Amino acid sequence: MTKSASATTTKVKKESTRDVLIRTAVAMIDEFGEPQLRLEVVLERSGASVSSLYHYFGNLDGLLRAANIARFNRYAFADIEYLRRRTEETKSKDDFRMLANQVLDTLYNEDRRLHRLHRLDTVHHASGSAEFSSEIGALHKSAIEQFAEALDVAKAKGFINKEVDTNGFAAWFLGNSFARGLLDIADDSDVSASWLATHRAACFHLLGL
Repeated sequence: MTKSASATTTKVKKESTRDVLIRTAVAMIDEFGEPQLRLEVVLERSGASVSSLYHYFGNLDGLLRAANIARFNRYAFADIEYLRRRTEETKSKDDFRMLANQVLDTLYNEDRRLHRLHRLDTVHHASGSAEFSSEIGALHKSAIEQFAEALDVAKAKGFINKEVDTNGFAAWFLGNSFARGLLDIADDSDVSASWLATHRAACFHLLGL
């Protein structure tokens, strides 16, 4: 009993230390940029030991990769889970249409601008590493699959076009989310507003909303 409790405590402590290191690195990359990340500062801010960092990540580069993956994932899976849960709760096609509008407004609002740019930055970093690229690709594929599953719920309830290819739509939609990041770089509010109106219309047409 004592041994089991001790093992559980140790496991929780290790997971917590790993998460703290990742959160600290993410915050520092967001604030200062990756070139300014220093091992001693990460350890000071996180309160972790150098042995913990090397245990979990191998070296600072390993921590950087984990932090960039966390930056890439920020919001994505939570947004998809929110869509699925709300779709399961929704009672009518009109209510689902309102939900779709809400999701689009949330994804592409100004508050998400830095997040969209961070995702582009992470993809850029991944291009220089086959292993990193593979991890990002697997995460993106998982997001497509989970988004398609959420749309399948809407299809089963008769909210969207029964002929729509949910996997194809999910891949197209998530690809467009990266394109929106390029508009953030262009920093033209009129063009961005026009893009969102066009994207919304295309989504509604394809889904039969």
